[in-house]
Amino acid sequence: MIGGKTMTPKEQLKHLVDQIPDEKALLIETFLRNLLGEKEIKPPKGKLGLKETFDRKAFYDDTLADRY
Repeated sequence: MIGGKTMTPKEQLKHLVDQIPDEKALLIETFLRNLLGEKEIKPPKGKLGLKETFDRKAFYDDTLADRY
């Protein structure tokens, strides 16, 4: 309660956030983004699970080249 007025939970949260020190602000911002589901979505890389036929000769060339 500030100034005799009951604050809503959202107002209470805003008041608490205003009191956070600057060095903790980035950590809290990351937490809130995760809480809200606002994640940075990066495009997938690689072959995305696409299967290739097994090439035994290439496998042996790759694995045995370093052994001997």
